[in-house]
Amino acid sequence: MMIFKDKNEPKKGIPYAVQGGIYVGEMLVYIEKTKIDYCFISVPKNIVRNIPKDKFIFAVNEKIVEEVDRLPDGIYTILKAQYFYNKKGKLK
Repeated sequence: MMIFKDKNEPKKGIPYAVQGGIYVGEMLVYIEKTKIDYCFISVPKNIVRNIPKDKFIFAVNEKIVEEVDRLPDGIYTILKAQYFYNKKGKLK
């Protein structure tokens, strides 16, 4: 049996434009997931954003969050490093 990814699950390296809510104006770049959250780094603020999976899926379905073009080469690597640096508590 083949298991397919949820179409609303974020894709690594893809920025998501936030068009409403408390993060309006930010671009969220997906880095990893936990049991209950999708974890992003926001651009341009470079803040770790943990968003519950159900809230992210709701935001996608309601077009509050929309996928935009892929990041330029090398930028995802830099943002991922910044995410883990921030996550360790070095920058909040």
